[in-house]
Amino acid sequence: MIPRSLRVLLEGLIDYSGFAPPAGLPVADMVRNYAAYLRGEHRWLLGRSILPLAKVGEYEAAFSACDGRGVSDPWRISALTTGKASDDVAAIAAFNARHADRAVIDMIELKADTPDAIRALRPTVPAKLKAYVEIPLTGDLASLTAALAANGFRAKARTGGLTPDAIPSCELVARFIVACRAARIPFKFTAGMHAPLRSVRALTYAADSPTAPMHGFLNAFLAAAIAWQGAEYRDIVQALNDTAAEAFHFDDERALWRDTRIACEFLEAVRRNFATSLGSCSFTEPIEGLQALKLISPRSG
Repeated sequence: MIPRSLRVLLEGLIDYSGFAPPAGLPVADMVRNYAAYLRGEHRWLLGRSILPLAKVGEYEAAFSACDGRGVSDPWRISALTTGKASDDVAAIAAFNARHADRAVIDMIELKADTPDAIRALRPTVPAKLKAYVEIPLTGDLASLTAALAANGFRAKARTGGLTPDAIPSCELVARFIVACRAARIPFKFTAGMHAPLRSVRALTYAADSPTAPMHGFLNAFLAAAIAWQGAEYRDIVQALNDTAAEAFHFDDERALWRDTRIACEFLEAVRRNFATSLGSCSFTEPIEGLQALKLISPRSG
C-alpha cells in the first residue's frame, strides 16, 4: 500500500513530454507511450500529455491511431507554444473542436523574460486556458511573478538541461518558490527531475554523457510544501539540497522532512493551489527511482 501522504504528494504529478531531450522520442512514440501509461498500474502518477504545437499534425495522427486504446476518458493535454501566441490559441481551438469528447487542450505553456512580455500575452491568451509562463530564474523574480499574478498567469521554472550549467542551483530554485509564494501563484517545474532525490546523474542517455547534481522531485515538491507552510528561505534551500533518503518519511497522516511535518490535507492544498506538476520526458525513470527507495512497489496503482 502507498502511504496516503506520498500518494497525495505525487498523484497526477508527471506531465509527460517524451519528445523533449534527453529522451527525444518521435511524437508518435510519445503518444503511444502516453496511451500505454494511462492503462498501466502507475497511471495515478500521470498528469497531462504535453503536445508541442509545432508538431500538432504528427500528434493528431498518432492520437487517432490509438483507436480507442487508452482514450476511454478524454485526454488532458497541455500545449507547448511555438512562440506565436495568437497562432497557438487558434490551433488549440481547432484541435479541441476536432477532438471534442476524446481530448481537450485546457493548458498552454509559454515563455516570457520581462514583465512587459508577460503583459503582452494577456490580450491573446483566453482566460479559460490555464497558462504557465516560463520565466528566467536569474531574472528579477519579484517583478516577473508580480506581473504573472496581475495578469492571471501561472509560473514555470526550468530545472534541468543537457549540460551542467543548465541546472539551476538550489538557491535559485528556492528563490523561485519564495517569489511564487509571495505572488500567491501556482507553478510547475520542467526538466531535470527524473529521480526522487537530489543526486549526481547522467544528463543524457549517451555512454559519454556528462554528469552533475540533479534536482529530486521529492525534494522540490516537499520544499514547496514547507514554503507554503511559511518556512524560511534557508530551510527551503536545505530541503532542495538534501540527498539523504532517511530524511524523508511518508505515512497515512503526514509527510515528514527531517523535523518538519506536512499534513495530508495541507499537501492536497499545496498540489492544488501552489506546486502543481512536473514536466518530464521520462515517466519510467521516476517510477524506477521510487521503487529503488521502496516507496512504491512494482504494482502500486
